[in-house]
Amino acid sequence: MRIRLGCVLAILLSVLVATGAAEAQKKTLVVALNQDPDILDPTIARTYVGRIVFAAMCEKLYEIDENLNIQPQLAAELPRFTDGGKTVTFKLRSGVKFNDGTPMDAAAVKFSLDRHRDMKGSTRKSELALVTEVEAPDPSTVRIRLSKPFSPIVAVLADRAGMPVSPTQAKKLDDKFGTAPVCVGPWAFTERVAQDRIVLDKSLHYFEVNVDDGGEPGRAKVIPAGCPLDGFGKNGSIELVDCACFDFYRIIIHASTDPNSAVIYTVEGYPAGGNLQIHPLTGFDK
Repeated sequence: MRIRLGCVLAILLSVLVATGAAEAQKKTLVVALNQDPDILDPTIARTYVGRIVFAAMCEKLYEIDENLNIQPQLAAELPRFTDGGKTVTFKLRSGVKFNDGTPMDAAAVKFSLDRHRDMKGSTRKSELALVTEVEAPDPSTVRIRLSKPFSPIVAVLADRAGMPVSPTQAKKLDDKFGTAPVCVGPWAFTERVAQDRIVLDKSLHYFEVNVDDGGEPGRAKVIPAGCPLDGFGKNGSIELVDCACFDFYRIIIHASTDPNSAVIYTVEGYPAGGNLQIHPLTGFDK
């Protein structure tokens, strides 16, 4: 399992791990941000800081890798262009579910793209302005019709416009979807307290994680924070915030303050504009 967070500002991470025998299997990843994200709805979200939260709970059709190449994420392949570049067709990964357990199929992707295009207040509408129609010819195939060739369409689908949302939850909550968002991702939304915290729990449906392993689920908390944080390295935690000013860094996060304890995460990246990668190890999944 890998979470990639694109960095424009310096990004910080903090891991707080409960200690003691009773809490041995419960671990909490705390991500400290320098401001509270706006609404957690990919269709109408605007802020960069919101992207950091989405990276954990809302995966995209395409992703940009560490070499700045576009790769399939929820799509199963790079798209095929026909009709002089005006028709874009791609297959989806099979067996993928939203975090409410409903299938992420072509009909769900069509629903999401149409929502991005048509919903009142959508900030994705301009990004998809050249899309004239989205089709789902079969459960695993998505076809996008364009009014004219538009090569950046794949890059557009590697950002919030490419984040499918659960049709079941979106129809239920409509423009309040951001209060309880449901997407595809290793973390599922649990709770938000404005100016305090956003809580995500390990998804029970994420396709890249074996959740039936007998272990306790993990938990992530996103908190608005200033810079710097106090208590660096105390109580089994590493605390950083998103206003650091240094070059490439590598952080190794242990289960406790004992440097010989199990490694839970390694973090590396260029906070001033590169790509931050978080590599959770087996110990965290359990």
